[in-house]
Amino acid sequence: MTMMKRNTAWLLVFALLFTAVLPLTGRHDALAWSEPTLVRVSGGDGVYNSGEDIDIIYKYTPNYRNETTVCRLYDMDEKLVAETKHVWTNSSRASVNWKVKVNTEKYPLEPGSYHAQAYIHYWSDAAQSWLDTSYCDSWFTVTRGQTTGIYLDKEEYTYTIPYEKATVPKKAVTLHASLVGISGKVRWSTTDSTVAKVSSTGKVVLRGLGTALIYAKLGAYSAFCMITVEREDAMDFYAEDVEPQFTAIDADLAGAFDSKSAMTTAFNDIFKKAMALRNLIKKAPTLRADATAKDRATKLYTYARKAKIRAAKSTVTVEDDLMDSYASLIEDASIDLNDRLLVLLEN
Repeated sequence: MTMMKRNTAWLLVFALLFTAVLPLTGRHDALAWSEPTLVRVSGGDGVYNSGEDIDIIYKYTPNYRNETTVCRLYDMDEKLVAETKHVWTNSSRASVNWKVKVNTEKYPLEPGSYHAQAYIHYWSDAAQSWLDTSYCDSWFTVTRGQTTGIYLDKEEYTYTIPYEKATVPKKAVTLHASLVGISGKVRWSTTDSTVAKVSSTGKVVLRGLGTALIYAKLGAYSAFCMITVEREDAMDFYAEDVEPQFTAIDADLAGAFDSKSAMTTAFNDIFKKAMALRNLIKKAPTLRADATAKDRATKLYTYARKAKIRAAKSTVTVEDDLMDSYASLIEDASIDLNDRLLVLLEN
């Protein structure tokens, strides 16, 4: 009987201790609660460089001491890459901001999308076990993975000089350097000043054909941008600037004799295209040096000019024999010039 009383006494003591401790260890079902809600991720733009700490801010109301908030970070393949826990030591039941700091030096993040899941780990009286609330999901993107050093806003820059331009046009582009984990004045330099020169502020001025590397340096760190200055390909020039003129001349000739007004419009347009072709040949270094091309361009321009003047006269009709003659001369001159330009540009 004495032994039975002792056992009963110990059971009562254990029950009292368990009841006293339980409120300190978790959250009870009887108390209303909600999972953490997202406030913001760092600066709020959603894109971060690895090597930088990423702060995820949640709003949360702690209700019991020793209640645990958990934030897990997953990559696109649902692989856990980082986990942060916080045990609350007070039960103020007032709304607070919970900052989760993801140290990307400790947890290197490859470029890509990530999502963080925050939840509360609490004690359930009903289940007599620890449970988790539903998740608060937030997504963000990590860029190419910058670590300490210098980064330029451009890694390469190419400028194509129009084929008909004899010299490199005055062209400038400004490079911007970003410093990660370092500070100081960036020094700029070029590997070939005949191609591109650079100022102390990163302004690059193009000077000639070729390739140059523009370096930004600070202490042991450096970054470069490859500058390429090239001339437009000859056949690209033909396809984009020359051939459309000849195609349009053919179309104008085809509809020139539909009516008096159509004839006037057609030969006026042909004259403009002949003038444009002559100007292209004058500008392009490899074309203007060819006497045959210049001669054929002059013939096309002359015939087109005379046809334009004749078509503008009020006495002209669509049956005018002279206009037929001009149309034939323009067609032949156009074909001759086109053939000559193709020979020059293909070689």
